[in-house]
Amino acid sequence: MGKGINAQLADEVLNPLRFDPDVIKSDSRQAPQKYSFVEYQKKAVNPNRVKNGQNFYRRHRQELEHYAGKAGVPASVIVALLGIETDYGGFTGKNDVIQALASLAYGAQRSDPAAQKKRRDYFRTQIYYSLKLLQDKHIERDDFKGSWAGAFGINQHMPESFYTYVVDGDGDGDKEILNMNDLSDVFATTANHLHKVGWKEGQRWGREVALPANFPKTLVGNSIKKPLSFWRSAGVTLPGGAPLPASADIQGSIIAPDGLQGPVYIGYDNFHAFRRWNKSDYFALVVGTLSDKIAQP
Repeated sequence: MGKGINAQLADEVLNPLRFDPDVIKSDSRQAPQKYSFVEYQKKAVNPNRVKNGQNFYRRHRQELEHYAGKAGVPASVIVALLGIETDYGGFTGKNDVIQALASLAYGAQRSDPAAQKKRRDYFRTQIYYSLKLLQDKHIERDDFKGSWAGAFGINQHMPESFYTYVVDGDGDGDKEILNMNDLSDVFATTANHLHKVGWKEGQRWGREVALPANFPKTLVGNSIKKPLSFWRSAGVTLPGGAPLPASADIQGSIIAPDGLQGPVYIGYDNFHAFRRWNKSDYFALVVGTLSDKIAQP
């Protein structure tokens, strides 16, 4: 493997691996959206998940708010991310992470050859970092379980991102994101990750809005960022018709996941921070929506 990975370790881990076609099927199903956003949101932000998130917050309030305050990220946002990623640690995945990564590095399919090569190269890099995690004793081989895409832990980090974002929150010398009995590193890491990808303290993630008739489709999309003053002048309002807040330094993007006939949102800078965690409008919107509901008394 090179790059400082012990050859014997690499052989012991990699030689027994077998190609897993189910992983490739999961990867292939990912490309088109399977559900409309309304359907997806109904599943992702259901009453049980909201209630469980509020209970989780109450149970861990002191520790959550400690790490949230240090990073400038609301505790409700930390909880919402854990809720969407693993149902608050209830399901972190059962796939052998390294076998899944090896299967994707060999067999990930994309219609564009350049995109396919880029994706396979990405998973090869993740294999290297998986071996590094084992070599550095951050995880035991038998515990290395996660999603079909290779994410693991209560907050679902990829092996490479472990070295970028995971922190030792409680200072005990370990970076532990698998242990439901000690969540300090999970909370600290989730907050640190959002801080590093540009979370702006004191700002909302976004909100649902209403558009005027004949609103130009050319102004819709996560790549279009305009000041709130622009959106106010374009006729964008809160759902009840009240004006958007007047704030010169906040920019937003109009997000219409089901088209202009469905629910429409304005995503602020923190919406884009969610997208740097997972490059999906659906993901960013449900995390934001869930965090709002968890924060409600």
